[in-house]
Parts: sequence; structure tokens; C-alpha cells
Amino acid sequence: MELHAPPRLTGANVSLGPLQMSNLYTHHRWNNDPELNRYDSMEPVTEKESLSSFKRRLEQMIVAPPPGVLDWEIHTAEGDLIGLAFADHLSTASQRCRIGVTICDRSCWGKGYGAGTLHVLLDYLFNDMQLHRVAAQSFCFNVAWRRLLEGMGFTHESVQADFLLRDGERHGLHTYAMLKPYYEAHAETLPRPWEANKASVEAA
Repeated sequence: MELHAPPRLTGANVSLGPLQMSNLYTHHRWNNDPELNRYDSMEPVTEKESLSSFKRRLEQMIVAPPPGVLDWEIHTAEGDLIGLAFADHLSTASQRCRIGVTICDRSCWGKGYGAGTLHVLLDYLFNDMQLHRVAAQSFCFNVAWRRLLEGMGFTHESVQADFLLRDGERHGLHTYAMLKPYYEAHAETLPRPWEANKASVEAA
């Protein structure tokens, strides 16, 4: 499936844009972060990747991404780079994809940026790309991501038991999905936690 570079997307509290080589050092630091890797990497990261090796990979992701894959940087409304998002397994023929969101900047955890990113992605994928199904996956121990998906209305479809062996323990992989009819019926009422955060700050 041939895709153009991911478009710039703007939401209430975030903006999404294509990967930028100018952010190489930040991406390299996140790539080598053990905690972030634990939550979003299918394979264990046993050693840090050199800057030169990662630079070549990032260049490849920007210039010649794999078929059916879109990668975005997540920025705050003020322009600060805080994370990454993707859509892969994209099929216009079957009108489906899988998404992922990682807020890499720990100072931004719990502030509604993950939900804001989901709002932007769902609007783009369902309305602009006219997809019918958007799926997401989560390791069983990634409680924050699972709660976000469930809170945004994703349906829990299945769990692959003992999917992952990590640190001597086996963990399941959960699959969630949202279909377009549900999104169309609930888009205006999906949670917007950043509004509550803003109200609490203004009231302080």
C-alpha cells in the first residue's frame, strides 16, 4: 500500500507532524529508554543502539517508510515534542489499521495528551481516511494505555495468553478495536481530560 508522508494534524491540546531529523537526539534518547521500551517494544532491548545506527534507521523511516505505516511526532499546543504515534497495518481495501501512542516525556504523563492524540488520530482515520476499524494492542502490564483505550470507548476483543516473555515472566497481549459506527455515534462525547486539567489549574 503506497502512502504519502503523514499529514500534520491539529487537536485541542496536541499537534501531530512527521518525524524530523532535527529531533534526532531526543528520539535516540527515547529509543534507548528501558522503561519506554518495556511498554511498547515487542522484543527486549538488550543493549543501547548507537547514535549512528539509530540515525540511519530514522532516515529510512522518514525517506522510505514501510508500506502501510504512518509515524508521527506528538507536540503540545505550545510546540514541545513529547511523544510518538503511529498507524500501521493500514489497508484502504479493508478499511482498517492499528494505532499506537507513547507519551515519552514523563513530565507530561497524566495530563490528557494521550487522549488528545487519540482524538486527533480517530478523527483523521475515520473521517479523512474513511476507515471502518481502528485497532490497538497492549501488554497486560501497560495499565495506563489499557485504561485510556477503554475510557475512549475501545472494545476489548481478545487476549493472547503468554504472548510475551519479559524479565523471566510471561505476559498476555490484549487487542482492542473501535468501529466507525461507534465513533460516529460517540465522537462528541468521548472523554476530554485536558479540559478538566485546565479547569483545575485555572481554579487554583
